[in-house]
Amino acid sequence: MKIPKDIRDKYAAIPREFQSDVDISDLLALLPRPYEALTADEDYFDQNYDNLLEQYPDEWIAILDRRVVGHAKHPMRLLADLKRRELHELAPVVQFVEKTPRHLSL
Repeated sequence: MKIPKDIRDKYAAIPREFQSDVDISDLLALLPRPYEALTADEDYFDQNYDNLLEQYPDEWIAILDRRVVGHAKHPMRLLADLKRRELHELAPVVQFVEKTPRHLSL
């Protein structure tokens, strides 16, 4: 299966200590939702980052219809919770709320 570039980029953005625990097929399984709904949830994440950081520092969160529907310190726990509640089929946006942003020096 050919993995789309944007998915490869999102996987590469996962902190390395979690990459071995994340199955990229699980990430792909979260995608079948209209583009507009996905981007609205991504916009919600960007626009509310400071509030999300206060509530979920260094946690993975799942956003669906512009609200947080799950959170966990470990991405596989979040994915398991979403699957248990059958929310993974609705394709929530999953993001890491990073307490200390990583800076790159080029």
